[in-house]
Amino acid sequence: MKVSLLRPFPKNSVCSSVPPLGMGYIATALLRAEIEVELLDLGNKYLQSKDFEARLEQSRPDLVGIQVYSREMEQNQQMIDRARNVLGHDVPIVAGGPHPSTMPLETFEHLRGIDYVIAGEGERAMPLLARHVAGDGAVDLADVPGLVWRENGGFRQNTPDFPENIDAYGFPAWDVMRIDGYQTEVFGGGFTQRMPAMTMLTSRGCPYKCTFCCAKSLCGSKLRLRDPKLVLEEMTILHQRYGINEIKIIDDNVNADRQHILAIAEEFKRSALDVSVSFACGLHLHTLDDEMLDALKQMGGYELMVAIESGSQRVLDMMKKKVRLDQVPQKIEMIKRHGFRAISFFIIGFPGETRQEIEQTVKLALSLPLDRAHFNCFSPLPGSQIYDDLKAAGRLGEFDIRNIHFETINYSFVEGLSAQQLDRIRQRALLRFYLRPRTFFGLWRTFRNWSSVKFLLRKAMEYFRIVK
Repeated sequence: MKVSLLRPFPKNSVCSSVPPLGMGYIATALLRAEIEVELLDLGNKYLQSKDFEARLEQSRPDLVGIQVYSREMEQNQQMIDRARNVLGHDVPIVAGGPHPSTMPLETFEHLRGIDYVIAGEGERAMPLLARHVAGDGAVDLADVPGLVWRENGGFRQNTPDFPENIDAYGFPAWDVMRIDGYQTEVFGGGFTQRMPAMTMLTSRGCPYKCTFCCAKSLCGSKLRLRDPKLVLEEMTILHQRYGINEIKIIDDNVNADRQHILAIAEEFKRSALDVSVSFACGLHLHTLDDEMLDALKQMGGYELMVAIESGSQRVLDMMKKKVRLDQVPQKIEMIKRHGFRAISFFIIGFPGETRQEIEQTVKLALSLPLDRAHFNCFSPLPGSQIYDDLKAAGRLGEFDIRNIHFETINYSFVEGLSAQQLDRIRQRALLRFYLRPRTFFGLWRTFRNWSSVKFLLRKAMEYFRIVK
């Protein structure tokens, strides 16, 4: 039995190709089940697009899995079509990832040629599905967590699986991923301090209920923690065996459990491991204090991303974001005092906000000692509460899930402002923030090589529609 895991090239260079951590975990699950697995990722330098068919013909898998993001639907369809041209229709194809997890039934409409969908985590589901495809009579399709399939002219859908013990997943299959085939010089948007870098999880799930977020559909709403000793062991293996010098923690909310962070920091302190750590997703501000920042520093931390999102308390409350604006300046000053680079996420165009409130968000970003600011475009993510609310209100009539993108505004859900007007507001916000001398030259000093500079220039041109 052999499984091929497929991943198309990213839609544009704003989304630099990074190692597919989730597929690495699924590869480990398959290997543990004594199932041969390969990863064909067009974002990896070891696989050129022109060689894809030849590689698939050579491997002749019995089951194909493909990772699907909403904004890369066309790329996924092209990859599926190419796989079908090689393998015919006897080899089943299963779609997994964010889009199938949030729109499992609709995925069959969005992608031609797929046989199954797996919603939620696939570590238990993929080996079971592979056994079923191989003819193991002990495994019925009804036994596969999160599986959706056609039956009797309709669909059957199993409940997704979010096991409590995520330590049982083991470590990602780095050799299958071929992690040295990714562009670490532009990993993290070109701001990596020490190269090469690799992503990592210390937990799964998020207990918060932000209305714009769909994390609960991907990893569940219950926080599940890894053993701090295993977290440290994974970091050590990455550094010593694979030469990784920076770890990018991409938990949904790494500081959701205070004692967990303190325990990881204690393990790190005892190990004397020499790596840099970037907390590359939005930490929650209200749980940050001196003790926790000391712990993050002990872990080799040098930059923190926090999710402020809005300069309007009314909008934050609509988002169900547990952030108090009166605490934000003090928290950012505290982060800087501990020697971290401070980066923040902001959302432009949230439904119900006003032009004045958008300006309040920009003014807040300009008033804080931030090193970088991301003015993300609002997109109604399937699986989020705001998506369901907008759909129920009949406001998604022309919305196309292929245009889900944080870097460009394609639709406006703000009364009195068109998508083009929102995009101009966002572009001006970026210019106002980054063209200040202190911010501009501070940013310039973080670049490590010309590859990073070229990547950021390309990214800027895409932001401002100079290139597509």
